[in-house]
Amino acid sequence: MTEVIVDKPKLKPLRKPHSEETKRKIGKAQEGVKGNNWKGGIIVDKEGYILERCKDHRFANSAGYVRQHRLVYERYHKCSLLPWAIVHHKDGNRANNDISNLEASTQSKHCGHHNKFRGHQFPSTNSLTC
Repeated sequence: MTEVIVDKPKLKPLRKPHSEETKRKIGKAQEGVKGNNWKGGIIVDKEGYILERCKDHRFANSAGYVRQHRLVYERYHKCSLLPWAIVHHKDGNRANNDISNLEASTQSKHCGHHNKFRGHQFPSTNSLTC
């Protein structure tokens, strides 16, 4: 018995691909409040910090988000934190951005605070990082 090889017909694309300029315009139109994925400008990063959209902030990441605890502290104290300033969560809960739970610190004081609890249970959590 001989085998018959039949070529499959090539399918045409349903539409022509978008140009780079059109892709850029579509992306720009779906950015921010107009986009389908808009969540009110609040997201949570992989480390558990709440990020808030604030494109003009000096510590904004490439997507325009800043860690919310820094914004809460700056708004309450009407100041702009220096790059080396750390905002510490007193209870160790990265999602608790209540002003009563936040305190400004230097990197060395912040590390010293956490080193006190090394090997001991941190108040209200087992995490040693904030």
